[in-house]
Amino acid sequence: MEGNLSFEVPDNFKLIKLEKYQDWYDMITMYLGDNPKQYVIINTEADHFFRSVKLVGSKEYRVMQEEWGDKISKKFPNIGPEDQGTAKMEKLAKWLLKEESKLAKKVKYEGHINIFYSVEKIEDYDSDLLEIIDDISKMHKNPDSLSKDEIKEYQEWIAQVKKKEIFLNEHTSAKFIKFEVGQLPEGNIYMYGYANAKFGLPMFKTFQKIDYEILVFERGGIGIGIIKECTYIKCSPKKNNLIRYLKDPLITKSSAKNNVKKTTTGDEDIVSKIKELNKLYDDGILTLEEFEKAKKKLLD
Repeated sequence: MEGNLSFEVPDNFKLIKLEKYQDWYDMITMYLGDNPKQYVIINTEADHFFRSVKLVGSKEYRVMQEEWGDKISKKFPNIGPEDQGTAKMEKLAKWLLKEESKLAKKVKYEGHINIFYSVEKIEDYDSDLLEIIDDISKMHKNPDSLSKDEIKEYQEWIAQVKKKEIFLNEHTSAKFIKFEVGQLPEGNIYMYGYANAKFGLPMFKTFQKIDYEILVFERGGIGIGIIKECTYIKCSPKKNNLIRYLKDPLITKSSAKNNVKKTTTGDEDIVSKIKELNKLYDDGILTLEEFEKAKKKLLD
């Protein structure tokens, strides 16, 4: 990729550079300046399906719309714009979602990962955001310098984010079930959240459930947002946790496994303790930094 960003992509996945910015997550990408660069990682078999249902304006999307139009005309011959908000339109929407889910299953869709990054340095387009990042960074690097009131205010802010419903765009609202702020191995601050969301249009009187993993951090002065979207399938934060691969963002699972210190049959006690640490981390009791420190202590 461009700049100082590099991502390892598994053999059965592909990296797609989107030439035209897709405004799927305006409420997050608004912090990445004007027209951030955008990439998508998706399993190769589902590439055509992804372009057909998500990339508005693409050739695949236009063809799919024509095909859906023909199918809808045959299955719902008497439906029209005047039926917006009615039970007939709701029935049509549910049918469409069901058909899309069938296609997703057929091509073994596994969710897709969106990568956004700013083309300018944060200091050049949002000095207020840079100040917030600096303040959070100081809290993590030197927590002893904080007063009790500052610590309390920070903890209350974290708790508020977990409870608050956010809008990723005008049609998609999300609620975090997991949220944390931590420090990367190189010292930069990250914000990570796992959220349940619902997408819907009032005219259809129905909603689609979507799972998201959202990861935002800064590297080399550049703002980076990584969002894993699981539509049609259920993402598990325990199985598909982006935060695990942050030593170099989006390192593949196979690569990550190669970096783990191997244990022998005489190390059952260590393995058991690491499993306990994993559980504490998955449950949100430990932050990434605390988890890594504790694991390193066990393995040293």
